[in-house]
Amino acid sequence: MDVNTILLIILLVIVVIAAIFAIELRDLIYAAIALAVLSIALAGVFWILNAPWVALFQLMIYGGAVTVLLITTVALTERFETGEPAEDLDRLFGEDDTKEEASA
Repeated sequence: MDVNTILLIILLVIVVIAAIFAIELRDLIYAAIALAVLSIALAGVFWILNAPWVALFQLMIYGGAVTVLLITTVALTERFETGEPAEDLDRLFGEDDTKEEASA
């Protein structure tokens, strides 16, 4: 086995592990970081497979722009940490206010 084959196997293992982390992590920031690691490792796979333009665009678009967009979106959204999910949705859509107005 030559060096490129060993490096390709290592990068593919990193891609699979990062994909599992991106799916399974509960914190969305960490999931977005795992997605960035996946994208960077996948760009390395494309580079080894002699597709430098695909690797470049993978790195720029998915490793950079999409990751920054996801992290910014997660950082700017409001999180509800307590209560049942149905209560969080009621509070999000303001249905508690309409129940109070109807009973008054």
